[in-house]
Amino acid sequence: MVTGTARRAAKGALAMAVMASFAAGCAPFRESAIEPLKPVSMELVKRFKGRLEDDMSLRSLEKAAAESVTYLQKIDPGTVIRYGEKSVTPDRVARSVKRLVEIFRDESDHASRAGKILREFDVYRGTGVVDGGGNVLVTGYYQPLLNGSRVKDNSHRWPIYRKPDDLVNVDLGLFFKTLRGKRISGMVRNGAMVPYYDRRSIDRDGAIADKGLEVVWVDDPVDLFILHVQGSGVVRFGDGSTVNVNYATSNGRKYRSIGKLLIDKGAIPREKMSLSAIRSWFKEHPDQVQEVMDHNPSYVFFRLMDDGPFGSTGAKLEPGRSVALDPRLFPKGSIVYFTVDLPVVENGVITRWKKTGRFAFFHDQGGAIKGAGRMDLFFGLGSAAEISAGAMKHPGDLYFLVLKQ
Repeated sequence: MVTGTARRAAKGALAMAVMASFAAGCAPFRESAIEPLKPVSMELVKRFKGRLEDDMSLRSLEKAAAESVTYLQKIDPGTVIRYGEKSVTPDRVARSVKRLVEIFRDESDHASRAGKILREFDVYRGTGVVDGGGNVLVTGYYQPLLNGSRVKDNSHRWPIYRKPDDLVNVDLGLFFKTLRGKRISGMVRNGAMVPYYDRRSIDRDGAIADKGLEVVWVDDPVDLFILHVQGSGVVRFGDGSTVNVNYATSNGRKYRSIGKLLIDKGAIPREKMSLSAIRSWFKEHPDQVQEVMDHNPSYVFFRLMDDGPFGSTGAKLEPGRSVALDPRLFPKGSIVYFTVDLPVVENGVITRWKKTGRFAFFHDQGGAIKGAGRMDLFFGLGSAAEISAGAMKHPGDLYFLVLKQ
């Protein structure tokens, strides 16, 4: 998730998703061999009715829904969108999103609203299986806030780079039909395409330094690394002004989790792994920070924007309502409903976990959000969002809704 974005996403915040997270792989899930979405029977729909709650404002639902509609209206009307074995049109998915908002506006009573939704919509359940319960492992991503400068100085020494001119992105499907949807990134050297510079080469060896690629400078290399994982963020300058930095592309190297590395090294116990735990470990071991960050060869390049963050669908991400999923399996722009334990943050700490049900929308994708058993929830901007996203790694249940024929 951001990923990346937002991390989100081969594009947008969830190119890196999500934090797809530092601890990606820390809570196992098993893939299903059947369709990623399975219709929910009428008997189960009746039991589902009593749980169809939503804990956020109507305004947040309206904003997120509008972003989905905009995306769905831009794609080819003849595109086939799959809900399990059923094929629907983008228009039908857009009408589904609009109708959900109408029902929320018309029905303030929970039971009446749930009844109307379940009469009008088909419900599908994701078929992923998470060890420990549920059909999806829910992680979180957010927008970090970094302190920056437009020029390099003694405090701001770490650059955020734009896309290098020699970085080439290749759609392999243009060459082989069997590779449709597959892409690689690299650079051309001596007439041949080779992998692009990895993180160590860029950060330590200065492979692309002083080439006019630096867009802003920040004061903390760990914050910069986190920005790369999240896929988007906000840089605040000394005069109080800010600028959005959004994912542009990556070097094409495979993402590797430093959370998993620290678990494997015995540095942080698996059950205590979180972004906060990683930050604490870095503070206690400053001499090992760069070596650990080098473990992830993936490197992200950014573009400056007046607004954001934006997911891989082009949607402006709405905190709590935008999620990152695997677009190979699930319909982008669609309505999702999930239940999971979410953290409650008070005075900078998580005081408890609350069982939550909520409607959201598939706006983003992420490098580590793969398979039917993964979902990344966007938490928003700032420290509270970081605390929540960094600790989020819980099994939940995921459903998709689309209007009946």
